[in-house]
Amino acid sequence: MAKALIGVLMTAAFLTLSPRAQAQEETWPSRPITMVIPFSTGGSVDAVLRVLKPMLEAELKQPIIPDYRPGGATALGAATVARARPDGYTFGIVVDALAVNATLYRNLPYDTQTDLMPVSLLGKMPLVMIVHPAAPFNDLAAIVAAARARSGALTYASVGVGSINHLAMELLNRQSGVTMTHVPYRGGGPAVTDLLGRHVDMMLMSLALARAQLDAGTLKAVAVTSASRIAALPNLPTANESGMPGFTAFSWQGVVAPPGTPVTVVGRFQQILRKVAGEPRIREGLENLGMQAEVSSPSEFGQFLREQINTWGNLIREADIKPE
Repeated sequence: MAKALIGVLMTAAFLTLSPRAQAQEETWPSRPITMVIPFSTGGSVDAVLRVLKPMLEAELKQPIIPDYRPGGATALGAATVARARPDGYTFGIVVDALAVNATLYRNLPYDTQTDLMPVSLLGKMPLVMIVHPAAPFNDLAAIVAAARARSGALTYASVGVGSINHLAMELLNRQSGVTMTHVPYRGGGPAVTDLLGRHVDMMLMSLALARAQLDAGTLKAVAVTSASRIAALPNLPTANESGMPGFTAFSWQGVVAPPGTPVTVVGRFQQILRKVAGEPRIREGLENLGMQAEVSSPSEFGQFLREQINTWGNLIREADIKPE
C-alpha cells in the first residue's frame, strides 16, 4: 500500500512537469475551490471550516464552496473527492472515520491509501467523558471502579457502531479490564437526549457536541482523553490524571485531494493552511471547539493516516466489531 501511495505522488509530480500543469500552477487558484464535507451542515466539521474559511479565502483570493455529502459513515464524501478532477479545485475534509472504515467496511467505493492524496492534518479533538450531574461519578476512576464491581451493568452511548466514541470506549474497556455495555444511536442528538434522561450512564463525546450542555450545567464532564489538559476546559483532569495511565483517544480532521492533483498545488494549499491555523485568533476559535490545531505536511499526514488505520483496525479485529 505504501508503494501504491508513493506511485500516486510520483504520478502527480510527473503531471507538474507538463506545460499545461505548469501554467495551471502559475495561475492557481483562478476560480472558486470546492471543499467536500462528508456530513450535513451544523456538525463539528462544518464548525471548523467556518472558523478557517474567512482567512483561507483572503489568502487564496477565491471563495471556498462547501459541498455537503453525508452518507455511508463519511464514505460518500471520500468517494466524491476520490472521483473528482485532479485540477486543484476540489479538496475534501476527512475525519477519523476514514481510518476506521478502511477495516470496518469491506466494499468501500475507493481505496483509502491510493485514491485520496494527503494534504494536511488540521487538528485533533480530544474526547470528553460526560455523565449526568446526578450520576455518582466525579472522576474516571470512579467509573472504572463501578464497572469492575458490576460487569456489564454500566452503559455508554455512541453515535453508532465503529464511531470514534464507540471504539474509544472499547479501548477503555480493554485497557482497564472491565466491561461496559455499548448503546449505539444514530447521531449525537438522540444520544445526548438519552444521556440527559439518564437512560444511559455516560458518553465520550467531542467538546463541540457537549459544550452547550456543559455550559448549561445539564451534563457534567469528568475527564478528557488527551495527554494533557485542554485550554477550553483547563480544570478538567486527563484520563491519565484520573487513574487511567496511557489512555488517550481523539477524533481528528484533515484535508485530502483527488489523486494526481499537482504536488505543487497541494504544497501551496498546505502552506496556506499552516499560515491560517497559526494565527492566534484562528487557534483560539478552534480551541473553543475543542480542537488542537496541528497542521502537518502531506507526507506526515499520510503516515498519520496509516498509523490510525493500524491502531483502530487492530482493535476492530480483536473485538470482532461488525458494522450495523
